Amino acid sequence: MARPSTVRRQPPDVREAIGVWHREGRTLDEILDALDDAFGVKISRSALHRHVKGMDKALERIERGKQIAEAAVRQLGHEPESKTARANIELMQAAIMEIMSAEDDQATGRAVAKPMDAMLLAKALEHLTKASRHDAEYIGKVREAAAKEAAAKMEKAAAKAVAESAEGQLSPDAVLERIRAIYRGEA
Repeated sequence: MARPSTVRRQPPDVREAIGVWHREGRTLDEILDALDDAFGVKISRSALHRHVKGMDKALERIERGKQIAEAAVRQLGHEPESKTARANIELMQAAIMEIMSAEDDQATGRAVAKPMDAMLLAKALEHLTKASRHDAEYIGKVREAAAKEAAAKMEKAAAKAVAESAEGQLSPDAVLERIRAIYRGEA
């Protein structure tokens, strides 16, 4: 197993400062000077360059993942969905980002995913698919029950209105208005 780079062996606050200074647009030489001034840390220019290059690649992968996730959410935005389905998508995005931002393989510049990570991701995708299917089934059952309840309520209102119209000889418009009032619970 390869030994961690000079930068990776630094404390988290030093690595964080390097990231902040790099995002601010400072040059390698400015970052090296700032590291020496702020932390008394001496790192070779080439080690810093490799680290910054790796950070750029990782940020690029994360940005690409965000764009893919946003496109998926936009595409799903036109479909009826529940909060559970949206939460599952967000959780899956977070899991993918975690794997993508893992330690870099210096030779290829790609994130190293352990076999266990791949298995867990596959399991998560399977569970997400099942949850989405169950969610759709549940929404269908709720809509079906609501439609049955509305139909029963309307039938009851219509029967009551028809009975009242037979007694008082109501006009068809009056019967319809009476059905609406009974349905809304106003009568």
